[in-house]
Amino acid sequence: MSSLPQTDLFPVPPSIAVLPELNRQDGLSHLQQFAPHAGAAYTKLRNFDKGEGRHHAVSRLSGHLRRRLITEEEVLRAVTSHHSPQKAEKFILEVFWRSYFRGWLANRPSIWTDFTQYELPAQHHELYHKAISGQTGIAPFDHWTEELKATSYLHNHARMWFASVWIFTLGLDWQAGAGFFMRHLRDFCPASNTLGWRWAAGLHTLGKHYLASADNIYRFTEGRFDVTGQLNENAPPCPASPHPSPFSSLPQQAVLADRYMLLVTAEDCHIESLPLAHPPACIVSLPAQMGDRCWNGELEAGRDKQLITADQLAISDAAMRAEQHFACPHIDLSSCSSADELVRAFTQLAAEHHCTQLITAYPGTGFWQTHLSHLFSAQQGQQLDTSFIVRQIDRLTTPAAQKGFFPFKGNIPKWMNELGV
Repeated sequence: MSSLPQTDLFPVPPSIAVLPELNRQDGLSHLQQFAPHAGAAYTKLRNFDKGEGRHHAVSRLSGHLRRRLITEEEVLRAVTSHHSPQKAEKFILEVFWRSYFRGWLANRPSIWTDFTQYELPAQHHELYHKAISGQTGIAPFDHWTEELKATSYLHNHARMWFASVWIFTLGLDWQAGAGFFMRHLRDFCPASNTLGWRWAAGLHTLGKHYLASADNIYRFTEGRFDVTGQLNENAPPCPASPHPSPFSSLPQQAVLADRYMLLVTAEDCHIESLPLAHPPACIVSLPAQMGDRCWNGELEAGRDKQLITADQLAISDAAMRAEQHFACPHIDLSSCSSADELVRAFTQLAAEHHCTQLITAYPGTGFWQTHLSHLFSAQQGQQLDTSFIVRQIDRLTTPAAQKGFFPFKGNIPKWMNELGV
């Protein structure tokens, strides 16, 4: 085993190790505390998994960014107010990795569709249940399984190790592992989760996979785990086929009607910062279950109920702020349990508020987009136009997410300038 590094040379206060609550106020407060440490300390310490409750060297703001309780621009501004872009390069790149994956999946939505249609083979059932029960006998893997289920969070390096062990040592399909993460991660993102697992398997950058090693785990867990001889450190990448051809998937920017309804989803919980020419007639919020694969009884295996509750609280937080910001009423439709019920509710609201249009923030590829598409299709013929507002960062980055990350990242300085960072 390699000698252990001195990680206390770049101390980060343990006081910011607690996961912030999934609302905007807690996210902003946590960002303010973490931003001073997003430079040299982050660069040196970001790969160390010190264990549950000790992840203070990384921001843990992914749950907020994923729901846009805080926006990418806000995070970038906070960090660059303390550090030059060069000093904070590693952190800035992580923010744009999220945009890259989001755009890459939006340009190839069939990757997502194929993942959601996966079924676990019968011969994998026994091993799969051992893996998700933390009973594989591989100590760090079993530990991360229990940490994920207990906290809904894992350090990013632990996620990479976990995926590698799952695929190459246990021999389970990447889709099953991505589905396990989907059900338990508080920051589950259709793009980052799906493509992160594919990257580990060697399917994103074709032929280049991620192999966890005993030495790497020992070093970056500071000696907590020694799995010498327990891992398959020489496995080949998963068999791959060429990626589907990318195509531009961004919708046209909505042209606002005189009176419109503004829809809040868990994909964008800061709608007061959307580029809107004038305020809406009313705010409408939907059931958080629409971000879940089992919405409307489609499939049985959905996300942890605590995460759906967290989504509902984030939506409520966003709707309350938007109601105050735009000085208009908020109508909560979270009790609706079917698309037909929602269509009837929208038709009634449109008549009551004299609206001809339903607007929402572009959600990107994922469950929300799937269910909203069904909802919007069912809404046709109801004299209510349905359209998306696309944020500037998505308009800038999605068209560039065609190939690998390295040609993508060359645009980051230009994009930051255009975003006013």
